[in-house]
Order: sequence, then structure tokens, then C-alpha cells
Amino acid sequence: MAQQYYDRPKAPLRVQEMLRDLSRARPGLTKLRGKGKDYDPLIDVIVAIGPKDWPLPASKALQEQFGINAAKLRKWLDALYWDFMTAIEENPDLLQFRQVSYLFCVPGFRDYRTFQCRLPVPPRVGDTVMLPFISEVTGSSRYYVDSMHQEYQDDQVCVVVNLKRGIYNQHMAYLIDQALFEGKLTYGMLIELGDYHIEDYLRTLYPPSSSSASSAYAALNLPVTARKRRGNGIKAG
Repeated sequence: MAQQYYDRPKAPLRVQEMLRDLSRARPGLTKLRGKGKDYDPLIDVIVAIGPKDWPLPASKALQEQFGINAAKLRKWLDALYWDFMTAIEENPDLLQFRQVSYLFCVPGFRDYRTFQCRLPVPPRVGDTVMLPFISEVTGSSRYYVDSMHQEYQDDQVCVVVNLKRGIYNQHMAYLIDQALFEGKLTYGMLIELGDYHIEDYLRTLYPPSSSSASSAYAALNLPVTARKRRGNGIKAG
């Protein structure tokens, strides 16, 4: 008998969270104004909310401002939210992120700093980054790109670049991913161990092979003539 699946009942979306979502896409939201819907006054209020405005307007304050009850406000917001969701699904021109900026997060021995900029070429994970203009306050000028993510808001894309001190170790990055996948490491442990102790912990999980290390060391210490002969497939006499 075939197994049947049923959709679980979904809880109603929260008013404050819907307001937050809509306030992060204000240029697109304005394109829904003037289409004969009752929620136009609500669009005007949401568009006036700035990125740093917190907390968001309370439901009670919005009811008093519009002279409506809680049920009417909820009806407006539900209609606006789902009209917006439908519009961004069907119309690729509603959301247009034309401006790109970079936010660098820089750890340091002395201080943790961030700075914003615009770049002609985006960095990549593992790239070495030299920052001589903040080396005095951070205590270092040499970093590498540890991770990146993008934040989309209004008409802007902010690429957040997380840096770490030192030189990128691709093999260690692989071992960290492997330990996370196997459940032998958690993100909390990563933070607790820090850069200095994570390597020791990984060595206990994945100890280097002594046989391969010995053979590699022996090859390095062969006489030059022997190495050449071995490379040519000729045995040393």
C-alpha cells in the first residue's frame, strides 16, 4: 500500500516578521502601490522604515494610525505580503540589486575592525589579502579570505568577507569540513578551540600516516644522483 503524505497545518505568519521582510525590499514594494488595493497606506508606512529603525512599528500603533482594528490590519498585511511574494516570483524586474558593496570583517591581535569598500574584482575564499592601512590597529596586515556571504536589501548587495590571520591551508579546511560532516566537530567547538587549537584537535582525529611521511622524508634525503636515477626508472647501484 502506497504511503500517503499530508501537509501539516502551518501557523499564521507573524505580523512583525512580515513587516521586517517587506521593509528590506522597499524599492520593489513601491511598485505595488497604486493598483487599487486597500493596503496602499500600509506600503507608505513600510517604505518610510529605515534599515536602522528598530523596533518596527507595533500593531497597536498602526491600528491607531490607520483607524482600523486588528483584524483589518491583519487582512491588509496578509494581502500585501502575499501579493509581494507572487510579484517577485513572476516579475524579475521587481527586485533589482544594482549596487554592490563589500564589508570586510578583520580580526586582530589588538582590535577587531570592519570596513566597507567597492571593488572591481571580488575576492575568493582562500585568497591572500594584504591590508597595510589598518595593520597598526589590528596588529597584522596579512590575512586570507575564510568565508563570504551576500546580503540583499532594498536595491543593494552587500558581500560580507570574513578574514582570518595567516595563510590559507586548503587541507585543513577540508579536514574541518570532514569533521563537521562526521559529527566529530561542531561550530561551537570551532569557536571555542580557535585558530591555534583546532589544528591540534584535527591531528588527533586524523593523524598523519607515519609510513607515507617516512617514505616522503627518505625520498627527500636521497643523494641527487639517486633521485635522478629513480626519476628515470634506473636503480641506484
